[in-house]
Amino acid sequence: MEMKKFAMLPVLACGLLLFFAHSAVAQTGSPDSPPLNELIKQEEDVRLARKSLVEAERTYGVNHVKVAEELEKIATVYEKQRKYAAAEHFLRRALKIREAELGENHIEVAAALRSFGELYLEQGKYAAAEPLFKRALVIEANTHGPDSLKLVAPLIRLAELQESQRQFAVAIQLHERALAIREKNLGPDHRDLDGSLMKLAHLHQVIGQYDEAEALLKRALALREKTFGAESSAVKVALFNLALVYQVQGFNTEAEALLKRALIIDEMGGSDQPGALTPIFYLAKLYESQHRYPAAEDMHKRALAIAEKAYGADHAEVAKVLENMTGLYREQGKFAEALPFAIRSLGIKEKVYGQNQTEVAKCLNNLALIQIGLAQYADAERSLNRALKIEESNYGSDHPNVANVLDTLSDLYKKQGKAELSVWADARAKQIRRNWR
Repeated sequence: MEMKKFAMLPVLACGLLLFFAHSAVAQTGSPDSPPLNELIKQEEDVRLARKSLVEAERTYGVNHVKVAEELEKIATVYEKQRKYAAAEHFLRRALKIREAELGENHIEVAAALRSFGELYLEQGKYAAAEPLFKRALVIEANTHGPDSLKLVAPLIRLAELQESQRQFAVAIQLHERALAIREKNLGPDHRDLDGSLMKLAHLHQVIGQYDEAEALLKRALALREKTFGAESSAVKVALFNLALVYQVQGFNTEAEALLKRALIIDEMGGSDQPGALTPIFYLAKLYESQHRYPAAEDMHKRALAIAEKAYGADHAEVAKVLENMTGLYREQGKFAEALPFAIRSLGIKEKVYGQNQTEVAKCLNNLALIQIGLAQYADAERSLNRALKIEESNYGSDHPNVANVLDTLSDLYKKQGKAELSVWADARAKQIRRNWR
């Protein structure tokens, strides 16, 4: 079963998409249920896989390795259909056959353990997956040797699992072991070291070890410049991440220089490329943190022009830029300037997501903050009541999103002199957060 990689966010962070199994019959009435043709194909896939299993059992006997291979194929079919219990049944049987026929420490047993671990990961069962990956790693280390490059991918996979459970120190140790193996086999300047350097830098940044993150990112930057060239997109990513490490430490001059260099790389394809939006955004935020508001405003206006040209005037990316501009003006107390941007952003979100989605509720909350600043209390109350209704409809009455709206509503009531209502909204918001601890 093929190993699946975690997705990086924003450029390095891991995430795992979780699905939950339902029978095909139960799904037919669901909005997410597959079309009839797909259901028919799924049943045919199962039938063919079971037929191959019966033929293998008849030919080789029920406990032959060839039968284990067919069992794993059936498991793959069920996993694709998100029928995890059935997939687990067949994988467990295949594993037992391989252990009995080949021995518990055979390399094919390690592969079977990994397939089992991936099945658990797909369901978010991290605790169940961990011992399977660990046992597989021991078998692989004994088979290939402790310094084999074949251990790098298993070490990284186990590190990703640890990171998903917020075991950052353990994840760092595993990535460091993978890096050491690569250095020993490939040398200190090989391009394949890049992944380990960037991942380690990210983890050190997450736990606040910025000196370590800086050193790793500088090494990765030098490696990328040598491998890809000083004006490559890979260099841009390293520059961006190093800038964020500087920025979080308050080294704004260094961060600004790196962000500007990243922006120049993006602009080489044209000054209106969508890729420039990210460095522009962080430059704007950097300027805001330094109270360099005109410079920040210039960045946001530039981002708006790029987003409108690249995506169209009513795209969600345009709404994001409008929200940033709204926040900039609100921070300066320029509520009149902020209002049209807040209204336009709301209109786009309603068009893109629909009238009753949480993205719209967030826009309504932001609009209410502007309306409060302008003393438009009746308008603000209407915006907040609508936002509250949306969040309660989507998440129920006891959700942090509801508490966020109640916070703003409490402030509004206080400004209106409605003390009892202000206390009520504040108390309800606090109770919701206590319930979510």
